Amino acid sequence: MGEPRSIGTTMEVRNSMPVPRVPRPVTHLGSLRPMAILVLGAGLALSGCSGSATTAGPSASAAPLGAAQLRLSLIDQLGPRWYCDPDQFPVARADEQQRAIEQFPAMQAEGNVFRAVAARLGLDPDGPLTDPQKLAIYQTWKVATSIPFEARPDGGDSFDYVARPAAGQTTGVHTIGTIDPTGSITIVRQEPAGQPVCPICLAAGTSLRNAVRIQQFHADLTDLPAALEVWSEALKGAPMPLSPVEVNWLPVPDARLQVDLWVHVP
Repeated sequence: MGEPRSIGTTMEVRNSMPVPRVPRPVTHLGSLRPMAILVLGAGLALSGCSGSATTAGPSASAAPLGAAQLRLSLIDQLGPRWYCDPDQFPVARADEQQRAIEQFPAMQAEGNVFRAVAARLGLDPDGPLTDPQKLAIYQTWKVATSIPFEARPDGGDSFDYVARPAAGQTTGVHTIGTIDPTGSITIVRQEPAGQPVCPICLAAGTSLRNAVRIQQFHADLTDLPAALEVWSEALKGAPMPLSPVEVNWLPVPDARLQVDLWVHVP
């Protein structure tokens, strides 16, 4: 094991997601949930236009596809997924080839997506595979298995998908819609999307329970009781290395709270 490392991140709360002033005593957290979401890096505010349209997809007479094939079809039609890659984004953790070798038993155990990806690549899932072949399967398998589907009464599935930016662009495309058993997509809403908000601690192989410094800069310390409740919930009641400070100015205009968070990475 090498020397311990630390990762740090700074999070600000803007008035674009309003945080009402907290009266004393604090009786509930409902009105402060937007602040909690930003402090813990667990939310992404998206806005844009909405509409309804159907993309070009398999014809209605096409044979029904399994869930694995539907996920691959979604990637084909909407473009490469922009998501929290467990190996590369937002923090690179390890050599992807080595990860593919380590995850190979898990891919085999999952079965459906593994076989669909292998078939697409022209590989025999039951035969011997080289390390580069395992990597090729893994790179698509981890994306496909990360796509959440919600079953619909009509036999289709709802999806929420963010595609990577096109070449030369900085924003991706966020699509909410449905996909039927043949792979035909109906778009409910589509809008520009920024970089996904990812669990930095988990990506680095650690958790908030390994926090070694939580320094909070408040525009008004009356917000502190609600923030303490949020941290206590997130840390499951564990001791908090937290230092709150009230300041007259924050670098982000109209911000109420800035958090300087340091977490130990074993």
